[in-house]
Amino acid sequence: MGSIDVCLNCRRVDCPGECDAMTGASENRTRRTGDRNNVRRYYTAFGETESLYYFAQKYKLRPYLLYNRVNRFGMTMEEAITRGQFRVATYEAFGRKLPLSAWAEEFGINVNTLRNRVHRMGMPLEAALMTKPMTKRECARRPRKRTARGTDT
Repeated sequence: MGSIDVCLNCRRVDCPGECDAMTGASENRTRRTGDRNNVRRYYTAFGETESLYYFAQKYKLRPYLLYNRVNRFGMTMEEAITRGQFRVATYEAFGRKLPLSAWAEEFGINVNTLRNRVHRMGMPLEAALMTKPMTKRECARRPRKRTARGTDT
């Protein structure tokens, strides 16, 4: 799935078998072994043939993310890299679409508070945004639910 086997010493497909010892960063990159048979897999993307860890480090992505996209989902290495880290969900309110963090920042609400209101409590986004957060004093005055010990309520 977009990978080829390469000589561990010279990192060439058509190795003549007369490789010298490697030095520097390339030696450190090939020291890890990803497969059980001690054979390192290399991938080609954007004209470079390198290891998955090299591409992950170069493009600031998580190695397991690239691995899953290439080996489990069948993407090419270029697709896996250009897809980005993750997708951000957008929420529509007041005729605009923004991520939840942007809504929280705009209305001065903690993003976790807003997320709990929308997802756990099931509030519509407009209502969750318009509800003022409780102050510390209001939280302290709020009556607590008291349960007897040993009961499951």
